[in-house]
Amino acid sequence: MSSPSPARASLSIHVRLADRAEFLDAADTLILQKPLRVLTTHTFAVGERLKLLLGYSSPSSSVNLQVEVHSVSAPNAEGDLHLHVKLTPDRPGDVALLQRLVAEGRATRTFRILLTEDNLHIRQMYTRALHQSFDDGEASASVEFAGDGLEALHLLERNGPPDLILTDLAMPVMDGLAFVARLRSDPRYRAIPVLVISGQDERAMDHAAALGIQGQLHKPVQLTHIVEQVRRILGLPPRSA
Repeated sequence: MSSPSPARASLSIHVRLADRAEFLDAADTLILQKPLRVLTTHTFAVGERLKLLLGYSSPSSSVNLQVEVHSVSAPNAEGDLHLHVKLTPDRPGDVALLQRLVAEGRATRTFRILLTEDNLHIRQMYTRALHQSFDDGEASASVEFAGDGLEALHLLERNGPPDLILTDLAMPVMDGLAFVARLRSDPRYRAIPVLVISGQDERAMDHAAALGIQGQLHKPVQLTHIVEQVRRILGLPPRSA
């Protein structure tokens, strides 16, 4: 995210994101009237209004918005600062534009999901549920598999962070609690949403919750409950009856 010109009167922040996941995060943040962080070398005043062009790498799928400076961080050692902006309340049409683009992005987006489970039969059942989560054409799922936490960490090193991790707790080599603890201690993976599905007791599930997971289900689990939790965590609306 950068500013093409120092001229304040015509300053426009251009955001071109080839990664639709990043775009959806940015758009959803603004729709909820939460500040969006922009890295810039320019100094701005709180309350100042700017133009924001937000979209994908294709110019045809972009929207022009008006945003207001919410807060400004102190410059770092390189002279960059973080500018936090929000939509202006007198332009409600901007929210509708963003909602349309979010829907467009989800319609063509593939969610990467890492399933960490050592039981092959359970893997197959969960995979079916994951694909059912997106079977109405709004998006699709790409599922990767790991048999334990250590194998999952190797996949993360090779393929990068997924959109969601589903994990069991009772696994060989590295169990789910140790795996989630490693995730939350690593800045690269700390923000990945985690859904725990396990037959472990409440103490283990409470330990997982304390590590900062986004959801938990107890085995045996209904596949419809997996669908509900996955959609909730990924920010998708509930499935219609």
